[in-house]
Amino acid sequence: MKRSFLSIAVLQLVLSLFLVSTAWGGINPFVTKWLIKGAQEDLVLPVSGDYKFRYKEDKQDATWSAWQKAKVAYGTGKNIRLAPGTYIVEVDPVGVTGFNIQYFLPFSGQPNGQQGQITPIGVPKQLVAILKWGDVKFTESVEYMLYQCRTAAIADDAGNLDLTAQKSLNSVMQGCWNLNSKNVGDWDVSKVENFESLFASCWVFNADLNRWNTSNATKLDGTFFGAKVFNGDISSWDIANVKTAYKTFYKAAKFNSDLSRWNPAKMEKSIEMFAYTDAFNADISGWKIPASWWDMGDMFLNATAFNADINEWDMSKVKNVNGILSGATAFNRALDKWKLNSLENYKIENETYPPCIHVERTGISTSNWDKTLLAWSNNTDITHGVHVYATGLSYTTEGKVGRDKLISDYGWVFELDSDEQGATIPNSDDWL
Repeated sequence: MKRSFLSIAVLQLVLSLFLVSTAWGGINPFVTKWLIKGAQEDLVLPVSGDYKFRYKEDKQDATWSAWQKAKVAYGTGKNIRLAPGTYIVEVDPVGVTGFNIQYFLPFSGQPNGQQGQITPIGVPKQLVAILKWGDVKFTESVEYMLYQCRTAAIADDAGNLDLTAQKSLNSVMQGCWNLNSKNVGDWDVSKVENFESLFASCWVFNADLNRWNTSNATKLDGTFFGAKVFNGDISSWDIANVKTAYKTFYKAAKFNSDLSRWNPAKMEKSIEMFAYTDAFNADISGWKIPASWWDMGDMFLNATAFNADINEWDMSKVKNVNGILSGATAFNRALDKWKLNSLENYKIENETYPPCIHVERTGISTSNWDKTLLAWSNNTDITHGVHVYATGLSYTTEGKVGRDKLISDYGWVFELDSDEQGATIPNSDDWL
């Protein structure tokens, strides 16, 4: 008799598992949580494709709705009229092609991060969390997917998001102020080339991303822009194919992780890469500067903790160092090994300016400035007509020899450095 009851129980369990498996086809659903506040407010589900979904209120005894079918074009959403409350939505991943918030922001056109402070309404405020990615695979663009979802979260146990169809993660989580999910570190980004603004303005994000395979990355522009507390381990990132790193860590105040193994073999531009960082002082002395790397404008602008030895960097092909160390108040290194042979004029709007180097408001000592001036003056292939902004730096009579030679032989102009007595000595042409 006991054996009979046991057999019936096992049969019932197998049958229930079969029914679940049949309902889902053995596939895990994409699960999200939403908040509806207004009585006349629809839940707008920004999932595109030809799929089915169901929902229930986020209460212990709530029951699921019947399965509903949806056929939604990319950039639009499925409107669901619900009473105010918090809801769980399950989407069968079969037939899903995309999930994107950006089209429901209160402005037209593609968001580009340059339109000032945006107050999101509608869908971005409705999304509470991604609970499970399930087996969903987005084949349409995920750029700006969670853009400006300021209060949204991704559950740590949400599972792996299949990104193998994606080449760009541009601004996927930009403006997600409260997002700090460990789940993100498990994503497969091996096919991704563009990481632009991925975590921009993610104020509390600090996940470990060191398992990411970034071997196909070409663009790190603004990746951690304004990520105030980010200091995660990214020491193993492969950046050998990266060409641009514009504002990668701009205002990433806490960032000071090890980047010594980074190999910028194809870098071209790193404008403001570490600008306005408060903690960054990682050892990047061993970086090999390729001939392709021509623009280092404002690279360490106001990076107030930076004092890494970058004297061994090969600067002979760099064309722009405008503002490179301006305001890097802790920086106290000689730059005597820098060969500034390729500096060029630069343009701002329609105005053309002479080549320049900014070392003003740094901590460069008198002895290091002397050493630098003498070495630069003995480089017969050095660029002519360079303007040097050196407010706060001083030199001895030894350094003055090199400084005078740069002025007389190469037409250099020095701004506001001074001799060891504190007297500012103008250029010879300033006397005319």
